[in-house]
Amino acid sequence: EISLGLVGSEMCIRDRSYSEIFPKLERWYGMEILLEGSYDPEIKFTGTFKDEYLNNVLENLIMDRNMHYKIDQEKVIVTFK
Repeated sequence: EISLGLVGSEMCIRDRSYSEIFPKLERWYGMEILLEGSYDPEIKFTGTFKDEYLNNVLENLIMDRNMHYKIDQEKVIVTFK
């Protein structure tokens, strides 16, 4: 099953790429997310987040990957290396 949905205060991500995840995070958290650098579009992520702060979600997305993020006012800058 491939899905990216919101149920109440829960976000379920199943087998989705960063290009599919980040626009949803922008809407969910009301912040602009800027992507810098290049990333492998074949990398997929699966996870469920309930009532999580944005930085916790980002920490899970970058786990074991060569990417960093910075939260600055109302935008997030994600840098891929």
